[in-house]
Amino acid sequence: MGMISQYMPVFAWLFVVLILFVSFKELKGNREGFRLIKDWSSRNQWQGKTTTATLVSWKQTKAMHNFDYFYTFVVSCDLDGSKEMYNAAGVVRISQAALLKKGQAVTIKYQGMPPKKIAVVEID
Repeated sequence: MGMISQYMPVFAWLFVVLILFVSFKELKGNREGFRLIKDWSSRNQWQGKTTTATLVSWKQTKAMHNFDYFYTFVVSCDLDGSKEMYNAAGVVRISQAALLKKGQAVTIKYQGMPPKKIAVVEID
């Protein structure tokens, strides 16, 4: 019994360190999603071109804009002469989420080549 009580503070500190490690790992993993959402939120402040792209896949995030959810999209488009895949964020109305289809046309806004900032502006 004395042996367990002697090492109890060590186990408590190890548990705290483990919780902190897992928490920071989770935050670091979502950094790309936060950057994409930031690009979408500031899309009216930065200069860029718009073009049409094809929707490849999408994933709903936990972040919301008013009552609608942010989605991260993988889109395929030809920006510099070759077809490539890009990640972008956009907002989808809750009532429209079920209507997303692979191969659907979306309008994206991008800045630079290769794109430093990219956002889904409209889902056609």
